[in-house]
Amino acid sequence: MKEGDRLLKLRAVCDRLLGQFQAAYIPGKELSIDESMVLWRGHLMFRQYIPGKRHKYGVKIVCATSGYVWNALVYTGKSDPIPDLDTLRELS
Repeated sequence: MKEGDRLLKLRAVCDRLLGQFQAAYIPGKELSIDESMVLWRGHLMFRQYIPGKRHKYGVKIVCATSGYVWNALVYTGKSDPIPDLDTLRELS
C-alpha cells in the first residue's frame, strides 16, 4: 500500500477486478495503450477537466487494450508519478 493513496478505499476492488480481467483473457502480442476519460460529475479530488473532450469532467484512465480492458492505471493527480516506459510495458 502506497502512502497517500487516493484510491485507498477502492484499491482492493480495483485490484480484484483487474485480476479477474487478466485471468479471463490472455492478450496476443499486439496491444495498444489508450487514455480515456470516464465521466464523473461528483466531488472528487483528482477529477480532471479537459475542455476538448465530450465529457469535460471525469477520471483519466490509461488502459492497455485490444477492445478489452486487460489492465488500467487511474490517474489521481499531480502526486502520482508519471508512468515511465517500464510501467506502461507492465500494462501490456
